[in-house]
This record gives sequence, structure tokens and C-alpha cells, in this order.
Amino acid sequence: MDNVQMIKNCENDEQLRELAKNAIEVYSKQAKRENAKNYIGVNLDINPINYHLDDPNFKVERYYEGVNFWAGYIPLGTKVVYGRFYNNEFKTSTHKGFYYYVDDDSYIYEFFKFIKEKDVDDEMDIIWLVHSFIKKFLSKNINPTSRYDINKLIYKNEDLFFRPVKEHSIKDFYHNGSAMCSEIALIAENLLSVLGLEVLYLEDKEHAYNIYAYHNKAEKKTDIYLLDYSKWVECYDFNHKFIGTAPYIGEIEGATPKLVDEMINEGKRITLPEYYLLSINGFLYEVKNGEKREYGTDFAIEPEKALILKRKSGDC
Repeated sequence: MDNVQMIKNCENDEQLRELAKNAIEVYSKQAKRENAKNYIGVNLDINPINYHLDDPNFKVERYYEGVNFWAGYIPLGTKVVYGRFYNNEFKTSTHKGFYYYVDDDSYIYEFFKFIKEKDVDDEMDIIWLVHSFIKKFLSKNINPTSRYDINKLIYKNEDLFFRPVKEHSIKDFYHNGSAMCSEIALIAENLLSVLGLEVLYLEDKEHAYNIYAYHNKAEKKTDIYLLDYSKWVECYDFNHKFIGTAPYIGEIEGATPKLVDEMINEGKRITLPEYYLLSINGFLYEVKNGEKREYGTDFAIEPEKALILKRKSGDC
């Protein structure tokens, strides 16, 4: 909360911009110490590296490195791969253009401006304000752009692609409604990190989300929450009229750092209750509907014959 107070104390935009710049520098250095790689996802390229199109008998079993979690701020220069395709004939994998680079951090300053005039009493307020900012920053309600259209490549032939003239950028998703779970969770990770919250970015089969550790000093314990900003929950008033959305916040009961480590390194999966929020007399109540959500860390591989990833209603 000290970082929030520093934002409040800024007297003009110049000070606010300098504060954002310093915060980015501090948390970027910290993240580079805590994370060994400079990419998230599977370390693939546009076209298979070992691809011998003129030799039908050429086959190779290749293994690729993958990073399915990130601790803290995700700095400039990080590559994010969110698509993976596998060719069973040649035993090769590619991302076929489903990637982007973190090459912009201007939204940090924009978020500082956004939060400066807001009431912030605790870290939970910050989590909610991040949701409000992201929806405003990334959404477009009329004729939103498709992420597939943004990052699709031009075929060189039936199997290989030309490299893009311009590298895919996080900026490609701003203000056009194309952002999905990867971009949303990444921006949430960075906004929470620069305000001093302890968060992780995690990548599951076809989804990305965050985990947040709340250090309860009064009770001398740490509570761990799962945050999902793309598969959010709906809010209704007393008459069950829709009034807005909120981030999904699920407390992982009895969670410890060991459990999070098992999710990342041992394939452990957790289930959390599905719910919606009901507003009554200024208070929000969780109403569980009996359904469950499942989370973990894993990599989904699509068969390479699928040229288009279709976006289903309700998916991230």
C-alpha cells in the first residue's frame, strides 16, 4: 500500500510518470533475478527448425523447453507464446504466429493516473481496480477485433510461413477487444506487481491466470488466492438485474507455497467453486451455483492441420 500512497502524493503528471518509470525499473530487475528465462510458453518458432520438406522419410523426435509460470513483473523483451501446433508426420512443433513480445509498458503510467483518484483501502480494492482498468483499456464493445486476424501469418507454401514484417506486439491488443486470457493475465500481473502485490502468472492448457499471496500480518499467516481476470464473474442487484462484472477471486483453502510448487512442477490441479455476485444494500455476496472451475499448469498441443483456432463463447 506504500506504492499507492506515493501515487496519491504525486502533484502532477510529470511526477506520476517518473514514479511509474522507477517502479517498472525496480520490479523488472527483481523479476530478472527470480525468473531464469526471457519467454513464457513453449520455446517454439514460426516454422519447425528441423523441417526437411524434400525428404518424406525424415522424422525427428524433438523436445522443447517450456515456461508455464512467471514470478512478479513481466519485463520488456519477454516473448509470450500462446499457441502450439504439432505435426505428427514430421514429429515437429511450431507456434505458427501465435506469439507476441512485451515491448510496451505505457499502460503502467495510465494505470497510475486511473488509480490516483480512486478510493483504495486495501489490496482487495487494488485487485478490483485492476479489473476495471483492464476492461476499459483493452475492450471494444462494437465490432471487436479477432486475435487470430491480428497474428495470422502468410503462407509460403502449404506447410511453411513467411516471417512477419513487424514483430507481434502486446500493443496490438490495446483498445480493440482482441485481448484474451494471456494478454489480460499478463497486464494484470504487471499492474499488481508495480503496486507491491506478490503475484504469479500461470499458464494452463488453454488458459492463463494469476495467483496472489496475501500476507495477513494481523493473523500472522498467508492466504493464497487464484485470480482470473478473463473468465470473470457476473454481478447482479437484488432483483437479479445484471449490473457489471468482477474478477474471479477464489481462495485456495489451506494452500501453502508447497501446493503452488506442486501445481507448477508436479501437475497438481485444483478445483474451486463457481459463483456469481449479488449486491444487497451496498454489500456483495458470493452465490455458488454448484459448478466447479479447474486450474493447473499444462501445455495444450493442437494438431497442425487445424489452421484456425476458433474462439468459443465464454472461452478466454
